[in-house]
Amino acid sequence: MMRQHSARGRLAGLLVVISLGAMLTHPARGRAPEQPKDNVGQSFTVEQPLTSETLERLQVGITAAIAQEAAAGQHPNIVFTFLPGRSPFGVSLELAKSIAKLGGAKRTVAYIPESLSGYAVLPALACDEIVMGPRSALGPITPEGEPVERDMVGFLRGLAEDKAREPDLLIGMLDPAADLRRVVTADRQVHYVMADELAAFGQKLAERGQVAEIVEDKSAWEPGRPGILTASRAREEGLIKLTAENAGEVAAAYGLRGTADDPTLGHPTQTVWIEVTGPIDDVKVQYIRQRIARAPSGR
Repeated sequence: MMRQHSARGRLAGLLVVISLGAMLTHPARGRAPEQPKDNVGQSFTVEQPLTSETLERLQVGITAAIAQEAAAGQHPNIVFTFLPGRSPFGVSLELAKSIAKLGGAKRTVAYIPESLSGYAVLPALACDEIVMGPRSALGPITPEGEPVERDMVGFLRGLAEDKAREPDLLIGMLDPAADLRRVVTADRQVHYVMADELAAFGQKLAERGQVAEIVEDKSAWEPGRPGILTASRAREEGLIKLTAENAGEVAAAYGLRGTADDPTLGHPTQTVWIEVTGPIDDVKVQYIRQRIARAPSGR
């Protein structure tokens, strides 16, 4: 798991043993969907609150996991298990951007076993696919009492386009005070539209030759739960692929090697020893990080 321990405290005077299958972030367990036969992947647990230090360690671990599989000519599935908690806007957005532009992975998957809200929702939405615990909920993005980050609207629209999701649904999760409507047209298609854009929305549908007649128009949110999607609603609306009780079910659904309790997910492991002696300073910490990052290629 991603735990917030001081690098110096952990490394001082120790012989560091790194199992390449587990990586330095203590990957959780779970993988992505494909033929349930021999899929390649890595799983990482993301604990809150995120800090710049844990973000950096996570990014190093992901890069190393992708490099390890690339050396074997494969593209891994990367699964993130997001645990509940409150994280700052800046590092959450940075992780979301890293996931959104991640290259070399076959697929990124967010597993949300418990309800997740606040800015921690951003990196989950940046994943290609989302799996939720059956009793979990997602949103709102903006914590209660904090101003809405209006600069995020463009980012969320881009995510929605890339991941084939409803843009206004994500923006409604960002701003739960906005009047987001769940609209059903005469062809039974469901759309999410801001109330003040309904007229323009109907006109756009007509211009595209689509059915523009609205037969149902109601609030997108359940009473008293603005900006929140339960797992059942998220699945009903197509935001998530499936629900899973635990990481083992996620691994099984995606046909991943290994089990939920096996951090290597069935990979053969190669052990690298990095001996650390003497006082730990910034130069030594940087050296250790470089050795870890290079370890998968054996350099």
